[in-house]
Amino acid sequence: MDGITDAAFRSLVLDLGDAGGAVTEFLRLTTGAPGTKVLRRELGPPHPSIPVGLQVMAPGPEWVAETAARAGEAGASFLDLNFGCPVNKVVSKNGGSSLLRDCPLLERVARGVVKAVAPFPVTAKIRIGWCEQTINATTTARILEDCGIQAIAVHGR
Repeated sequence: MDGITDAAFRSLVLDLGDAGGAVTEFLRLTTGAPGTKVLRRELGPPHPSIPVGLQVMAPGPEWVAETAARAGEAGASFLDLNFGCPVNKVVSKNGGSSLLRDCPLLERVARGVVKAVAPFPVTAKIRIGWCEQTINATTTARILEDCGIQAIAVHGR
């Protein structure tokens, strides 16, 4: 959750123990891959025994491959695609949950990212659908699984 689960918060939670992993706040890719220094700041202090993924949001795979390579260098264990953000300024630019309205586009983005960053693991976050009339989490999850997404988190709204 942007603005809440920052590096300091994640570090406190991970230090409590019992967490199987964590994901950063989303990083919107709009002008290219961020540098390793920026990614290290996003990831926070290392927790060697706990996987931490870098969550990204992009309208396509253009800069995701280079970001994944740098994220690995910065200590990320996996890349997490954000298909769940409902914020207007995000969905108006074909980001976040807007892709739940366009499964062919979601599939192209997911497949392109998985192919571009292989063998770096890719996970995804989705909602149960775009709105109450279009609940399609099962279909979306199957598409993502077919694209090679290794784990899917479903936000229950």
